[in-house]
Amino acid sequence: MILKRINYLILMVVFALAGFVYHQHSSEKMINQLDAIFACDQFKVTIPHHGGYAATTFGKGILRIHLQTKDSTYQLRYKDAIDRRKLEFIIDKEEYCQLKNLFAKLIEIHNPTKKLSGNCLTIDHNYILETNHQKLVIKPDKDLSESNCLMNWLYSKELNN
Repeated sequence: MILKRINYLILMVVFALAGFVYHQHSSEKMINQLDAIFACDQFKVTIPHHGGYAATTFGKGILRIHLQTKDSTYQLRYKDAIDRRKLEFIIDKEEYCQLKNLFAKLIEIHNPTKKLSGNCLTIDHNYILETNHQKLVIKPDKDLSESNCLMNWLYSKELNN
C-alpha cells in the first residue's frame, strides 16, 4: 500500500516537472518569436476585445508600429473600434524596448487554452502580433493585474501627448 502511494507521488512529480519544462520551452519559443517581430521595421498588433455588447460586437483595436527612416524613432498608430479612439505618436528606442518588455510580460502570463471571455465590467484582450512572415498570438490570463499592462501603457501615452 505504501509502495503504491510512493509510486503515485513520484508519477505526480514527474508530470508536474514535465509540464513545467514544456511551459518553459513554449515560453522561450514565444520570446524568440517576439524578438524576431520587434527586429522588423514594421508590424501590426491586432487586439481582439471581448466583454459587454460593444466589445463583442465591434471587436478589435489595431496598433501599427513603423520604424522612421530618418532616425531611430518609431511611429505608433492605434485605432480602437470600441471607443473610436485614434492615437498617433512617436516613441524613441528606449520606449520601444519598454513596449517589447510589456509583450514579454504578457507572454509570462500566457494561457494557451484561454478563450476570450468578458463581462460588462471587464473587457478581455488577446494580442496578435503580425509581420509579413511571422505571427504570434498572446493570450494573457485576464484575472492577473499584468494583463492590461499594454492598454495602460497606450492610454498613458495618450495622456502625455
